[in-house]
Amino acid sequence: VLDLSGQVANYSTAPTVDLVAILNELDLRAALAAVPKELVSQAEGLDPAGTVRARITLAGSVDKPLALLKTGEVVLSGIQASAGGMRPSLTGMLSLTGDQVAADKLKLTLGDNSADLTFKASNLFGKPIVVSSVVTSERFLLDPLLKGGAAPMAGGPDKSGAPGKSTGGTKAEEIGPFDLPLKADGEVRIGQTVYQGLNIDDFLMRYRLVGNILTVETMTGKVAGGTFSKTATVDLGKKGLAYNAKLNLTSVQADPIITAFAPKAAGTVFGGLSLDADFNGRGTLPDAIRKSLSGKGALVVADGRLTGSSLMQGLADFVRLDELRDMHFSQAKGSYTIQNGKIQMNSDFAGKDVSMTPSGTIGLDGNIDLNLGARLAPKLTAKLDRKGEVAQFFTDQDGWSELPLKVSGTMSKPKFSFDSSAVKSKVKEKAQAELQKKLKEKVFDKLGSKGGDDQAAEPAKKMLDDAIKGLFGK
Repeated sequence: VLDLSGQVANYSTAPTVDLVAILNELDLRAALAAVPKELVSQAEGLDPAGTVRARITLAGSVDKPLALLKTGEVVLSGIQASAGGMRPSLTGMLSLTGDQVAADKLKLTLGDNSADLTFKASNLFGKPIVVSSVVTSERFLLDPLLKGGAAPMAGGPDKSGAPGKSTGGTKAEEIGPFDLPLKADGEVRIGQTVYQGLNIDDFLMRYRLVGNILTVETMTGKVAGGTFSKTATVDLGKKGLAYNAKLNLTSVQADPIITAFAPKAAGTVFGGLSLDADFNGRGTLPDAIRKSLSGKGALVVADGRLTGSSLMQGLADFVRLDELRDMHFSQAKGSYTIQNGKIQMNSDFAGKDVSMTPSGTIGLDGNIDLNLGARLAPKLTAKLDRKGEVAQFFTDQDGWSELPLKVSGTMSKPKFSFDSSAVKSKVKEKAQAELQKKLKEKVFDKLGSKGGDDQAAEPAKKMLDDAIKGLFGK
């Protein structure tokens, strides 16, 4: 298996060596089978396979064994191991020089996926090890990789569906902190990939790791008919990790994005979504995320549609207007902040038949407290209030009527009610205007019958306005 040639000098005092070691087609599976199991217990279950060839030059004093390596080449042929339900394979050549190792287009294969890996690592025998790498692939699917290697998420639902419990009845704990003796930078380029069921083209990521701080300098790609970009920083040296990130989505289709990341809401929101988000937090368990997450952002949805959600169904049932079960709008825009476990939002939905200006809070636990600020077009107003007995108090000069509604409860079980303060205000405002109009007509009729002119009527008009305002002010 091994050919060794060269010389050893001063072997009785301070031995030095000048050797060439040649490893000939070492079959890993056969080699491990020939070694006592106690010596290779750590490899049990990994089932290593493949062959290794190597030529290594050793020279120097044996009292400094780490400095003996001068040059070398290691050729890997189908090196495989099983881990996390996957069995990756590596093929290619490693070049050794002192405390450095480099690879040019090492081939990584995982099922139907393949990628080229080029890297250089130095200071192998010191701290930190310095690594620079480039990964390229025409097509590499991330979903099988993530699903195959993913353990049950800490704090996620157990088999009974109860959140926040880990298997075995033990309390879930935050990951970290990590102390990695590593300094790294790299780039990942993938022509086509799939993540969370989303097809992504032209994926690019550049990153660096220094002092246990992972920085994603850029992450970009094309997805769902639009583009995305992201930057992030993660402090691996803190328990539960600490992170901040910025995300931008431009003209992506909302439905596939929501289906991927919030599957329970799939098929409820459609349109071209543009989003800016800036957030930070600490922790990976649901409770920790809700308590620590904060941020702000803005969004725009063009040519949108809301349908099928509990919120829309509940609204339609409450006002008994089926047209509200499927709402179309030309544009929706809004801004939000995240703090203390709640999303504070202000938004504006503009549609041909319905418009809304929802404002209030949505809790990260699903609780909601919103003022909808809904307005209905004349044709819906007429259908809602056929006799016009109520709409007259809430209709503007264009014939649109306001529907002052509040929403509480949860996203899955919303509760609707009329905003009593808004109702009183509108009725009062309308009654004041009507009374003012009627009184003015009477007063000016009297003034007109006495031959008064407009200029002479102004003091009377002002006194009348002040009197009406005073009356309603009380």
